[in-house]
Amino acid sequence: MEQRIQLLPQALQILIGEYNVDHRVQIRKVNQEFMDTVYVPCRICHAPFNREFCSVDYFIIQKYKLSCHWCDINCFHQDTDSALKLKCLNALEEYMKGPD
Repeated sequence: MEQRIQLLPQALQILIGEYNVDHRVQIRKVNQEFMDTVYVPCRICHAPFNREFCSVDYFIIQKYKLSCHWCDINCFHQDTDSALKLKCLNALEEYMKGPD
């Protein structure tokens, strides 16, 4: 295998040499800790945030100081805190409208 790698261009050899399997496992842990910090679990079923990182979601959460998350529309409808749901919907609507 090493002989085959040496036949490749130097730039590819360097990239292959930098590949680190252990790093992938470690970064996965860091990423999960980051997601758990940024996105709180679902208010109703307590499921963790399981979508890919979405900077728009994060921006809305930070800009409008939201402290909640629903994992799907069913949990959203089960929530009885109408004021909180309205705050989240208004934040989303305001964000989607954009600047006047």
